[in-house]
Amino acid sequence: MRAHPWGLVGAVTIASLLSCGPHARRGATGGDPVARQTFSGSRVRSYTDTFAVTSIADSPTSLFIGTAHGLLRWELGSGKFNILTSHDGLPADRVAALAVDGQGGVWVATAKGLSRGVRSAWSNFPVAPVGEFLTGLQPGLDGRSVWAGGPEGLARLRGGKWERYLPDTGVTALAMAPNGVVWVGTSGKGVLRIPRSYDRIEQYGAAQGCETDVVRGLTITDKGVLAVGDGPAGPRAAYHDGERFFSYRIDAPQVLEWAARAGKDTFIGAGAAAYEVTISDKEGPPTGPVKLAAVTTGQPKPPRTVVLKPELASATLDDPVPAPGAQPVKAKDQPKESGPRAPRFDTLESAFRLPDGVTAVAGSERGLLVGSRFLGSVRIENGVVRTFRASDLVAGAQRLTVACKGDDCYLATGGARAWRFDGQAFEVASIDPEIGSRVLAVLNDRKGEVLAIHRGAKGSELRISSVADGRWTPVSMQSVAVPLGAPELNFAEFSPDGHLWLGLRYVDKAKDPVDHGAAEVDLDAGHVVYHRQGDIDMKTSFGAALPNDMVAMYWRSTKEAWFATRSGAARLLDGKVRVFTENDGMESELIYDIESGPDHEVWVATRHGTGRYDGKRWSFPKMGPFYLPATSLAHDARGHTFLGTEKGVFCVGDCAPDGIDAAHGLLDNSVLDITVDPRGRVWALTAKGVSIIEP
Repeated sequence: MRAHPWGLVGAVTIASLLSCGPHARRGATGGDPVARQTFSGSRVRSYTDTFAVTSIADSPTSLFIGTAHGLLRWELGSGKFNILTSHDGLPADRVAALAVDGQGGVWVATAKGLSRGVRSAWSNFPVAPVGEFLTGLQPGLDGRSVWAGGPEGLARLRGGKWERYLPDTGVTALAMAPNGVVWVGTSGKGVLRIPRSYDRIEQYGAAQGCETDVVRGLTITDKGVLAVGDGPAGPRAAYHDGERFFSYRIDAPQVLEWAARAGKDTFIGAGAAAYEVTISDKEGPPTGPVKLAAVTTGQPKPPRTVVLKPELASATLDDPVPAPGAQPVKAKDQPKESGPRAPRFDTLESAFRLPDGVTAVAGSERGLLVGSRFLGSVRIENGVVRTFRASDLVAGAQRLTVACKGDDCYLATGGARAWRFDGQAFEVASIDPEIGSRVLAVLNDRKGEVLAIHRGAKGSELRISSVADGRWTPVSMQSVAVPLGAPELNFAEFSPDGHLWLGLRYVDKAKDPVDHGAAEVDLDAGHVVYHRQGDIDMKTSFGAALPNDMVAMYWRSTKEAWFATRSGAARLLDGKVRVFTENDGMESELIYDIESGPDHEVWVATRHGTGRYDGKRWSFPKMGPFYLPATSLAHDARGHTFLGTEKGVFCVGDCAPDGIDAAHGLLDNSVLDITVDPRGRVWALTAKGVSIIEP
């Protein structure tokens, strides 16, 4: 697989730190055969965005997405977005909750305050006094007030000031009916109702027919209010039909996490699964993958009512203490009054699948809104899924390099940024603070330390930095000459003797990329030897006359290196260069990548498929994945070789028989580049994102 561009450093020595072996992605070079193990491709995870979604809402013209780095505002008509931060008037960048009111104002809650925005003008208010995070944000009908819920109770913003209620009650969900009635889901206190007069709170628990005392999801349906969660007897749903509550036992494939009203439809769900709910008066047991079996009988008691006032304490919602000597009424002694039959709930698994890593779900008049940790957001309207992705992880991506230490991996694609991956999501790695700088590649040294190669906007210096405890430190700077502008890289590899080989490229006056051979850098001595043809400068040290159009390389042994070029496969052996072309049996001289294959063969990726060199002749097999146009190759330490093709990733060796494509979790089939990290995971770059394939 090919290496890539890098970035910043100070003029400090790098001696022992950079006495490295071959790039980690390359696997063993020479030596005894490695014991092979099966590569099954057990799990595929795909990523597009570093904007982890915290909340989501929409208006008729815009989709608003709260993230840890600001507010994304997508224009639904054009499909374009911009990001709003504290520089645009928000109290802070990290968005905790979002809501849109009936007047078109967007409410944005952050740890430093609440804002309401109309046409990019922001009005700021104090922080909602409900705890460290918000579980609900519900604007009032007037566009000037808003309700907030969190682990430390409920609050209402009125006249620019917060009124706080129930500070010891955890609020888990908020919803407002069209008539202005506010419904509140709690953690342990059941469901609360605040009538339109806002002068009292009505509490519904088991005695009122609501057995859902821990609410995880709450929504207003076309016929009533639906809450899902847990009760003392297990998973429960509760439904208020406008007059009373009914309770249902939940039998579902997984624990339900949310409920939402989207247009005319009601959904419940968990993870990537969503189920449409239909409420009817039909006789018979419920149907569908989620069974909601009615358990309510008899007439419930009226709700407990308390006056809504700022000093209202949570103890008000507790059951009253029995008078001394009073005997509790046993269940068998309670009157068994018959009541109305509970409505029937039928469910149907939705035809669409939600993205992996769901973090936020909301409903609106227009559809179901879903945000994820690493795949952007979707809006589902009438069963049609529309995706909204910033795709910042692959913006301007050219090739892929990955380096890991411990649980952290770092990724570079040759653009302005590199990213840290913690096993779950990506965040920007702050390597080079200079405006216009670019991170060209990341790699591991022989000791397993992570290094980055980067450069500034101008000049010929390549900078080397290392990372420790998440902080990047400059360790070296090396000037590398190209005819015009700043150097770009086609590849970067450490040789067995610790020298750094860089495939050079620059952009000419016509803005076209021009390959410029390779530079061999002795980082300890600060000495550079150039390997290319023509343009001999007596002031410059030159080595082998390798083709200028090299795009990838790998070390087959301590004395033998192979290069993919746009004019054949070049071998450097004992200082001598030989270029293999169509005259030597190659079906294409335009080679995209070069790598070690099983049994110490040399493999090349071309538009005519994957070619193999056994030491005597070239062959281009027409069976299996070999005939597919190939873009990239990678090799692991267990004897597997991986092919990046237009139809996905294929493994050759002791592997699962099928390729890994979009049907198996890639974001699209056309693979641009692949690499293998020290754990044996395959990383695949496509135009739509980055995928990680577990062994």
